[in-house]
Amino acid sequence: MKIYLIRHMQTTWNLVGKLQGSTDIDLSDFGKEQALKLVDVINLDNIGSIYSSDKLRTKFLAERLAAKYHLDLRIDDELREVNVGDWAGSTWDEIKVNYADFLTEWFKDNENIPMPGGESYKQLLNRVLTALNKAVESTDQDIIVVTHGAVIRALVCHVLGMELKSRSRFDVDNGSITCLEYEGKFTLKYLNNTLV
Repeated sequence: MKIYLIRHMQTTWNLVGKLQGSTDIDLSDFGKEQALKLVDVINLDNIGSIYSSDKLRTKFLAERLAAKYHLDLRIDDELREVNVGDWAGSTWDEIKVNYADFLTEWFKDNENIPMPGGESYKQLLNRVLTALNKAVESTDQDIIVVTHGAVIRALVCHVLGMELKSRSRFDVDNGSITCLEYEGKFTLKYLNNTLV
């Protein structure tokens, strides 16, 4: 069984470098155009289920993929982006100024230390793994999951046995496809494949 993890397209906040987290930010006009192009060119066989985070930026693509494959869309809020808490709407430059003291400790162990008012990367991974395990147990066909950058990074780190703090060592671009295979355990087939 293959699990195709697709990151949402460009949002209005991606354009200006703001952290979104679980804030419900919509796609930019360019992001919507890219999503429609991806739906046109994507050609995956044996798709049995399509899942999406509950956010506008993921549902735009997921709804159109569900229509293309004639499948019901399954919305799961456990697949949403990491909750960045008080940092939502801020850029990293602003966070570095406003949270300088906190960041010193957070960078040492952000796997376990939550963002202020948010969650840790371990909390993110645990909830996403729960959702993914339920999805693979419900079918023997391939699955599309439209989700977020930190979700995909955390899953890849887990599958490869890497520490979660290594998540910035590889790219997960807007609209990219990362493929996992499941045969009793998850393996990585490919990472960050961009079709459009």
